[in-house]
Amino acid sequence: MCLEETNDCLDNLAEEISKWGVGIIAGAGLSMAVIGDSKEKTAKNWKQLFISVEKYFNNKYSDDFGVDVVSELEQGSTLPQIATKMCNKVSVLSGKPYDDSKNEIKQVIRSLVNWVPTTEQAKKYESLLKGINVKWVITTNYDEVLEAIFNEYGYPINPQEPFVAPKDMIPIYHIHGSRNSYQSMIVTHEDYVQLFRPGNYRENKLVTIMAETPVMILGYSLSDLNLLAGLDQSNNAFDSQSFSKALVTYNSKITKDYDVLQEKEFGCDKIETNSIEQFLTDLGVLVSKKIEAKAKLHEEEKQLYRDFDALIEEVEELNVQKNVTYYEYVQNNAKSLISDLNNAKSKDILRNPAESIKKLESTADDNKGSIRPIEFMAFNKSVMILMQFLRGSASLKSHFEDYNTLLKFIFTLIGNFDESWFTPLVMKTITRNLNFVLDYSKPAFGNSWSANKTWQNEAPGFKREHPDFWHEIYLQASIGIATGEGDMLVPLKEKFDEIDGDSVKD
Repeated sequence: MCLEETNDCLDNLAEEISKWGVGIIAGAGLSMAVIGDSKEKTAKNWKQLFISVEKYFNNKYSDDFGVDVVSELEQGSTLPQIATKMCNKVSVLSGKPYDDSKNEIKQVIRSLVNWVPTTEQAKKYESLLKGINVKWVITTNYDEVLEAIFNEYGYPINPQEPFVAPKDMIPIYHIHGSRNSYQSMIVTHEDYVQLFRPGNYRENKLVTIMAETPVMILGYSLSDLNLLAGLDQSNNAFDSQSFSKALVTYNSKITKDYDVLQEKEFGCDKIETNSIEQFLTDLGVLVSKKIEAKAKLHEEEKQLYRDFDALIEEVEELNVQKNVTYYEYVQNNAKSLISDLNNAKSKDILRNPAESIKKLESTADDNKGSIRPIEFMAFNKSVMILMQFLRGSASLKSHFEDYNTLLKFIFTLIGNFDESWFTPLVMKTITRNLNFVLDYSKPAFGNSWSANKTWQNEAPGFKREHPDFWHEIYLQASIGIATGEGDMLVPLKEKFDEIDGDSVKD
């Protein structure tokens, strides 16, 4: 069964992973899936691990140990509380101080969790996890299965260490400690209390990293209250929508490869699978397809810019005056610019500025309507060239229709592109060019009647549909007038005030 056929949440997860990578919260279920049913060693979950500890001490103390894990759980005790009870019992039976007894239990656990994947399994899961671009791992496991998987790229971190890894390495945060430093292992109830005090570094760090990337929880039952609190806070860290979070659990009873459940748990989409390996394989394929699609789209977007890049290059080559900017050169040489250009496509862009620039609307990234930096400057340079070419053309004697063409071009920019697309210089130039047009947009001799008509028809919609853009231009004009830096912007302010007045009347 293909992941694409299951549920929108998986498609959204793959989409986000293809762009941001993913953080993994790994529980015992992942180790059990990686290790498999090896005859030499089988990975255990936490309950099974404590039952093995119980058996060891029953054997050591001839069944006088007296701590029955299953019975304690049935009576409502948690495993950390059972661990505390074990430490007290060992202390009584051995005559050792409590802390020494706790260290003995930790050493037993260290010996029990010595399972490692085969080389073949480690390489297989290394490939699977690299296929989904894992950025970090948080694990409650004591074992070193993840270190075996990531090999030289994994950087293990214990609870008392800062959550940071060297460049190009994947941090593996053993939130409960690890067997390679058994003293760091979080086992008893008091260990947990000390580990996560409100507002401490570890708690804050968990919230931060889980808020900054998509999160996939593999083989973990969400039993750790600190992780649950971190998940909840990370879901509410920002006013805007948070990244996807998926809880992937193993269920051998389902007949299909995956099942996306309708209900959520602690803000996580719930996915059941009868094979974690197959789930990761297919997710990796889906992520890869999305990356390939993005790369193809990006190449198509770059193609759209190549004609504009050629125009920019030609204009900069023509501008041999070092003390004049490329856009000033365009404005000053508007009359001859088309004939001066050699590239036919550059000429076509100047002849059809509004239609040409609209083609770049499709190059918007899906990240809040912004565009990629490499396109950002090409876009703004192109806007400046076209706008100043139209400004220069309108300045020529009796070219009143060119005022209307410039105004329509400005409305094209406003109607098709978000403010975030423009540099401060371009925004300033839009304001001044709009003022230039409006100063000659009156139903009177010596003015552009067509520009006046366009303004009357389009301005109310501009104010209504693009209020932020409207306010920014009005604010620039008002500040310029107030400070004396733009006292020539009075015509624009007056025209805006007229529209505002009409809106109040309506």
